Amino acid sequence: MSSSDPLTVESDGNERWTFFRHVLVFQLKMLLDSIRDFALMPVSLVAALIDLIFKGNRHGSLFYQVPRWGAHREEVINVYSAINAQERLRVNPNYTVDAVIARLEGVLVRECEKRGTESSVFPSRRNAPTCSTLTSAWGRS
Repeated sequence: MSSSDPLTVESDGNERWTFFRHVLVFQLKMLLDSIRDFALMPVSLVAALIDLIFKGNRHGSLFYQVPRWGAHREEVINVYSAINAQERLRVNPNYTVDAVIARLEGVLVRECEKRGTESSVFPSRRNAPTCSTLTSAWGRS
């Protein structure tokens, strides 16, 4: 007959409840994060539209407030707080959404520079952006 250590049972019970709490808190935080993202989509579009119609002291000043607010709320929600920073997987900077977009923009700019005319890059668009507009928008000259 084996005797069980009451501290071990208590510890297992605490671990189970801690795990259960982490699951519930994670689900709540994911819900809050989704609501925030869903709300920010139309808010960012309206802010961008207002910035386009009513020029302020800085182009896009209202729009850029929206991502700042969203980033702050992301830190406040802290969805992944159940894991320690040491346990988080490292992200290869070449495989982020920003990196993929940068590569796609690079292809577009190179094609624009290679072809030299907007009509060859945007053959079906009368009011297509110019190559100089595209390269300056993406920080290239």
